[in-house]
Amino acid sequence: MPSAVRRGAALAALVSVVAVAAPAAASGAQASVQARVAKCPKLPAGVKEGKDVRCYAVRQPLRHGRRPDDQRKVTIGVTRAVALRHTSAPPLIFLSGGPGEPNAQNVLAAVKPKQPNALSSLRRTRDIYFIEQRGVGLSRPELSCEKEMKAATSIPGTDAEISALVIATYEACAGRLKRQGIDLGGFTTAQIAQDLDSVRRALHIGRADVQATSYGTKVALAAAQRNPKWIRRMLLVSTIDPRANFALDAPGNLVRAVNTLNATCNLTSCRTRYGNLREKLDAGIESLAQAPLTSPAAPGQVLTAGLAITKVFSAFYTKQGIDQLPSLISAIARRDPKLLKAGDAGATAGLVTGQEYSVLCGEELSHLTAARIARASASLPSYARTFAGTQTTLGLPAVSICKAFDRKPQVARPTGLSNVRMPVLLVSGSLDQVTPPSYAAAVRKRLPRATSITLPAGHSAVNNVGPCGQKLVVAFFDVKRLPQCPKQRRN
Repeated sequence: MPSAVRRGAALAALVSVVAVAAPAAASGAQASVQARVAKCPKLPAGVKEGKDVRCYAVRQPLRHGRRPDDQRKVTIGVTRAVALRHTSAPPLIFLSGGPGEPNAQNVLAAVKPKQPNALSSLRRTRDIYFIEQRGVGLSRPELSCEKEMKAATSIPGTDAEISALVIATYEACAGRLKRQGIDLGGFTTAQIAQDLDSVRRALHIGRADVQATSYGTKVALAAAQRNPKWIRRMLLVSTIDPRANFALDAPGNLVRAVNTLNATCNLTSCRTRYGNLREKLDAGIESLAQAPLTSPAAPGQVLTAGLAITKVFSAFYTKQGIDQLPSLISAIARRDPKLLKAGDAGATAGLVTGQEYSVLCGEELSHLTAARIARASASLPSYARTFAGTQTTLGLPAVSICKAFDRKPQVARPTGLSNVRMPVLLVSGSLDQVTPPSYAAAVRKRLPRATSITLPAGHSAVNNVGPCGQKLVVAFFDVKRLPQCPKQRRN
């Protein structure tokens, strides 16, 4: 999911096309979409191209369903993790989050895991296809703002100055992408969902399973609603409810996660050691709002209220981050200078932010205004209001950034899911700060054959509960009895 700190280098560039596969069968207006075998990016030692992984490039219309004389195209990158042993199990299609999350780390988890995980376990008996979102990773054009982000090297001293710098950075990025002739209006969830079905056909993938995380769940639901027949089973982790607006809900969802953390802390020795986390967080953020933290021991470094609450928000992404949250909140409350040198424990691989804003500014963010943000956060604690006013992807600065991306609001599609009749498992985290369990519960009610469970974890819950999460995913796709994880509850 979107996060201002989830930035970094994207997947290595797709290089030259080396061969052409047979064209897929025609389907409606789509007459001959071709999948081309492509050279994979640099692979880690021990992973062999052809034997372990294969890469493909699939050309797609910039806008599906447009007039035939509109010849504008995008290229969708695909990485296939080849099964260690082919069985009767159908292939798995994996959809990443974001929007704008490359699949590089997911591919590595499947083919060269640092520790056992669900993807490496599933690969033992089936191929896994990692289909990139348009504009991301192996796809072309890549809507990266890396150039502008590297140029923004100064460290402002206040949240207002930070917001101004971020807005200027993405205004410059949006301007460059437009000057390159890229039509940002072609980067939408609806187009990405149609890419999925078209790319699947081009690769001659018949019936398949789907695993999606975070923003990928929105794509998966849109694709299933459009054409459900090819999907055998679908696993949705950290589900987005298409009828909700996670951007407008973000400050309240953060409050719910903090309250859950505080309640959990109150039941253990955590309360004795750290006290009331909710009260400490509010007091700490208010203190930083009055005077940002600086230190002679860390010249040029500053911790503002906005940066501090972003650290807390980011920590909910991983188990390591959640485990460190009580000490992080206590450090914020006492204005610990060590925070100036500390990284974000929950930060993960960077998003391709030009694509992220291209999608969100035409969808969730298109409904945000300064007045709506203020109304939605008016009754919330001080730290949540700070988050709403400073968070660059889900808060007030995004309103200005979206003006630069100049996206027209997308017409909302019907969100009825009664035709999505395959078995669906929705997995949420009780500490998820972006996609709370209530989103999955709402989606479950609209799916005829869905099960919804909540695990004691944050975002991307199945990755943060140890071996049980791995066993849960494998059991679902192997059509076996689901294990009961510790403190799991059914929604």
